[in-house]
Amino acid sequence: MVPAHAPPLIYFVEALCVLSTIEHYSEHMSPHQHLLIYTDNMNVVNIFSSLHCHPHFNIILKKVISMRVAANINIHVLHVPGEQNFVADTISCVLFDHASSLSPLLTLHTLHQPT
Repeated sequence: MVPAHAPPLIYFVEALCVLSTIEHYSEHMSPHQHLLIYTDNMNVVNIFSSLHCHPHFNIILKKVISMRVAANINIHVLHVPGEQNFVADTISCVLFDHASSLSPLLTLHTLHQPT
């Protein structure tokens, strides 16, 4: 159960998705590379640009910083307005076939909780 003072669940889930993406790519990137992630959630952008977050997000932020240092990669999380984020919107509506038609090279993976 999420405590009453916790941030909205979608905020946490989107931060977790960013962490999962960083974890996946940090395992496959060479040192000194750059990873750019877009999200339509400004709260999530702010976590990763300011390195300041609600206490419930500390575990996510600490893990990202640890991976960033270990893999020696530069990570940026930027904002893209939701209305310009067609593929992500179709995925969040579970319209996977439509998302694939919008982006033919799209590959979808099951989200696994980062270790």
